[in-house]
Amino acid sequence: MLRGLVLPLYLPGFMILIGQGMYALTVPFYADEFGVSFILINVAIMLTPFGNLVGNLPAGYLLSRMVPWKVMILGSSILGLSSIATGVLDAYPALLALRFVGGFGLALAFLSRYTFVAETVPAIHRGRASAMFGGTMRLGLFTGPMLGGFVGNRFGLLATFHVAGVLALLAAALMLVIDEPPHPQNGRERRSGMFGLGALHLFRTRAVLAACSAQIVGQLIRAARLSIVPLFAAVVLELDLATAGLIIGVSGAVDMAMFPISGYVMDRFGRRYNSIPSFSLMAVGMVVLALASNAEMLWVAALMLGLGNGLGSGFMMTLGADLAPEGSKGEFLGLWRFIGNFGNSSGPLFVGAVADLVGLNLAAAMAAGFGVAAVMLLGLVVPETLKRDPLAVVEAEAAEA
Repeated sequence: MLRGLVLPLYLPGFMILIGQGMYALTVPFYADEFGVSFILINVAIMLTPFGNLVGNLPAGYLLSRMVPWKVMILGSSILGLSSIATGVLDAYPALLALRFVGGFGLALAFLSRYTFVAETVPAIHRGRASAMFGGTMRLGLFTGPMLGGFVGNRFGLLATFHVAGVLALLAAALMLVIDEPPHPQNGRERRSGMFGLGALHLFRTRAVLAACSAQIVGQLIRAARLSIVPLFAAVVLELDLATAGLIIGVSGAVDMAMFPISGYVMDRFGRRYNSIPSFSLMAVGMVVLALASNAEMLWVAALMLGLGNGLGSGFMMTLGADLAPEGSKGEFLGLWRFIGNFGNSSGPLFVGAVADLVGLNLAAAMAAGFGVAAVMLLGLVVPETLKRDPLAVVEAEAAEA
């Protein structure tokens, strides 16, 4: 079944994430060319995540009115056109406005994919479907900066926006020429049409509230690792750029390699068997990082963080899909992703604030506490969400045979 999703779902997502990886490298350099302050450079960097965060709520509403397939095409098109326009207009105000619009398009493109998986993929396959989606995202973000560096050096920074935009438009075109994959479940559910925070009543159960808390602290430690490891290498250990880059690159490669195992464990044994080891490893990795006094300890910490994050590939997406109520999946997942993005965007801010007050070592130790909190919530409060339909299990085993 998952093979049928590669061309229409995973490949377009991979193409879009290559562009996002290119932006991660080139936007800071491009903003700096306008001679603005460091604060304004960071504003340009943050506007895409902010547009993504804000866009989740209206995206959930659109998904109550339109099928996910059309929202995917719309979001990819908005992202592609805004990227090309950034390179054409070549002005700092345009960069700010269009990066926000691009973030909005990104929310449409990816929330629609999450909703499609939640609505059409049976629970017995959902972990692997989500983990593969997470794996393609990681691969795109890993590949994008290398491509962005090559294109920027060879053709100029503006060319990177054109290339990223063309990739997003090609993703939209691919979905236009390929038929929407058939739904393995019986028909589409009726949608409620709630907008944004109007879906809050879907989050009133104890299990969902606990899962939201686990998602926030889990995303906090995931995001914190991205900023604290390079800072630790540069500020505390004073490593050279090549060594720091090698450590981070190998950690990212380990992260990417784990998504098949993550999906298999989630679908075979249950979601807890995936999430608890994932956040436990990340918590221990943060403790090792807090105690690191040399490059060897940083290697150990970075590899543990990469392994732990990779083991959790697709988990948050799968958990949200499992908890989403029938008839309101798009609205639920829009708010679910909004909550997760809030935790994700808060991670670097937490690291910066705590590091300024008490130093990077204690910031890493406190980040480890987020991992412990996630483990406690997922192990003691959040119920196992994999519901085994005996018929679906038999069909899945027959398909794998």
